[in-house]
Amino acid sequence: PSGSSPDDSIFANVFSYPNPSKHGANPKIHVELRQGDLSKVRLYNLAGELVQEWDSFGAPSVSDNLQTFEWTWDTGNIAPGIYQGLAVAIQNGTLYAKKFRVGVRK
Repeated sequence: PSGSSPDDSIFANVFSYPNPSKHGANPKIHVELRQGDLSKVRLYNLAGELVQEWDSFGAPSVSDNLQTFEWTWDTGNIAPGIYQGLAVAIQNGTLYAKKFRVGVRK
């Protein structure tokens, strides 16, 4: 891609639920794009270490001109805590990023 932009306006929503996840429930990651292509989603622990990355996605559901992607994060082997998420999308050679948080309680 030719550049990157802090502008996250192509994202309509990025979140996880339940948040925090509790009692062994696996949280779902939910990404809605107004336009562009979802490239990857990464989750980091608070030390900045990558703990999970997704870079392939099925076809999104489309409603009200939004592309919606959703999947479950298996937290069975993940320590309780707060994780920083980063969703990255590409439109016309420009990268767009949106941060989010995921809480995991056991």
